[in-house]
Amino acid sequence: MLPAEEGAEVALTYVHSKDKADDVVRRIESLNRQALAIQADAEDPGAVVAAVDAAASAFSGLNVLVNNAGIMVTGTIDQVSVSDVDRLLAVHVHVRAVIVATQAALRHMPDDGHRHEPGRRSRRSRTWPATAGATSPARPSPSTAASTPEAPEVQLAG
Repeated sequence: MLPAEEGAEVALTYVHSKDKADDVVRRIESLNRQALAIQADAEDPGAVVAAVDAAASAFSGLNVLVNNAGIMVTGTIDQVSVSDVDRLLAVHVHVRAVIVATQAALRHMPDDGHRHEPGRRSRRSRTWPATAGATSPARPSPSTAASTPEAPEVQLAG
């Protein structure tokens, strides 16, 4: 909730937990901030791009992307199947979705010299793996998008 508490507008994604995502939206709106929950599966690159585009459209652009795509399997070790392990190791979610979301978000971010990627490289840096992580600004700004598979908690930066 911290980004909204500091004045950020927040978009977040979920796969199946619409009720939890809607609860987060209501909590953010109770702070007099705008919030948007978007159904999107990080396994689907088109859904990732559409979610980023929807957030940018709703908030007239983006200033921050918190890119936290991932899969979690719950249960005891004897309940975890080989298929579950394969999903946990899915490169298309843990790596591809991060890159796809970052590329989509960069199209909606101002190129004002204040945006930095991991390692404090400018967004124009194409050095791998500098473009593979979350994008954050050098200074707080009003709109935020998050990419999480279920979004039961807010993991955003303002």
